[in-house]
Amino acid sequence: MLGAVAQSIALTAHGNAFLQKSGAVASPAFYPWNSTFRFCADVRFVDVTITGSSREETAWAPDPMAWFDRLAKEGTYALRLRYGAVGGGTVGSYQVPERMLAGFAGGGGRWLIEVIGPRGSDYWEARWEVADRSRADGKIWRVTYERVARDEVTQEAGRDDLENLKHRLETALLEIQGYASAHRLNNFAAIFAESRSQLSAEAPGKDVDHCDLALNGQLGLTARQVLAAAQLSWVFGGMGSWNDTAHDQSDKEYERLSEELFALLNRAYVAVANATAQVAQ
Repeated sequence: MLGAVAQSIALTAHGNAFLQKSGAVASPAFYPWNSTFRFCADVRFVDVTITGSSREETAWAPDPMAWFDRLAKEGTYALRLRYGAVGGGTVGSYQVPERMLAGFAGGGGRWLIEVIGPRGSDYWEARWEVADRSRADGKIWRVTYERVARDEVTQEAGRDDLENLKHRLETALLEIQGYASAHRLNNFAAIFAESRSQLSAEAPGKDVDHCDLALNGQLGLTARQVLAAAQLSWVFGGMGSWNDTAHDQSDKEYERLSEELFALLNRAYVAVANATAQVAQ
């Protein structure tokens, strides 16, 4: 899965645990040692004020733990993850769907963390920038979460039924696995098969890259199964990804299966993250 999305999930889940019981999230166990910060030199939070053509940033919290602490002191109820489709874009002279842009910086839709408090909802969005490519420890990214909206009316959000989502994901993975096998894309067929196996695993997620997106015991079995399968089946990126396989746009089956899986994975990330929030969904 995309590192930026994984980090937003981790911040949402661990932030909810902190708000529900502050001692549940410790530093440095979460920051900076959570896997989603592995390649980050720093992660900070700023307030953004736009007046006409001018843009001003004001420091709000220097790191995730300070962000959690300040949110708690301001009476925050819960955090929710929000995803907004952007409808694709243009590469060269070609119009491409959103999933084809997932391998580009800032591509693949907008991901926001909604902060729900007594005055309504604030929204935070991450900006990832390369700081120093030469760092020996690989921590090349500087991440800035910007508060892009504040005091908005909190909208009710229907919670995805995780059992139904699990069933739909299993069906989609079986179909796309069959397509991959029929077209001799054996490496992808193996990925989809392993992803699907997570949906029935008793201990899902042991071998995923980000096994620490939520605290132990924070998610039920179905949520953990869906999250593990969704991590492993994220095949949308740049060179060598599912997007890079040789197909033309007349292959309607490839387009249908790819679009369906892409949409389900984004739904899965949101549903699992928001399962950690104790507010009316």
